[in-house]
Amino acid sequence: MTDDGSANTLLTSRKSIMNRISATLKDTDVMNKPRTATERGTTPFADAITDADHAFFLMDEINRSARAAFEQRIHGLGLNRTQWRIITQIARNPLVSQTELGTILELKKATIGLAISSLENAGYINRLRSPDDQRVWQIVLLPKVKTALPVLRDAADDVYKHLWGILSKEQQDFLIETLERMAARTSEL
Repeated sequence: MTDDGSANTLLTSRKSIMNRISATLKDTDVMNKPRTATERGTTPFADAITDADHAFFLMDEINRSARAAFEQRIHGLGLNRTQWRIITQIARNPLVSQTELGTILELKKATIGLAISSLENAGYINRLRSPDDQRVWQIVLLPKVKTALPVLRDAADDVYKHLWGILSKEQQDFLIETLERMAARTSEL
């Protein structure tokens, strides 16, 4: 537990970091848009869009643009977004089942099944029957993935470098901490 002096210092430090992040982001094209709902437009419904809406729209736009840039960089591998997400999850959790992958990635049975079949046909993965339950398919990565992973890593690093390049390490850490706290609250929705 911190004393009041330490808490105030931490709060002041965080406010300072947020002010610097805001100042940095104001200088980027994304943030050159008006900042309040009223300033965003004069249509009859302009005030219906709040600053909170705008922030979430920005997060969605960053996510969408980053995914598109990443997919463009890995196009030569013949993998789509769903397939590289599957490979990433299997790398994190070896012997994950096909059903578990579908749940983790929020994909329907048909979608995960087609993606797994495609990856299997391309030689990236193999499906094995679980020794504990023959109804369950466990998914394992094959050696061909080792040739793809460096390309995936380089593509991701290139996108991240571009996006994080406008923020200092301190700003990045603060943003990550803030997003982690927000993500943790999503389970309460």
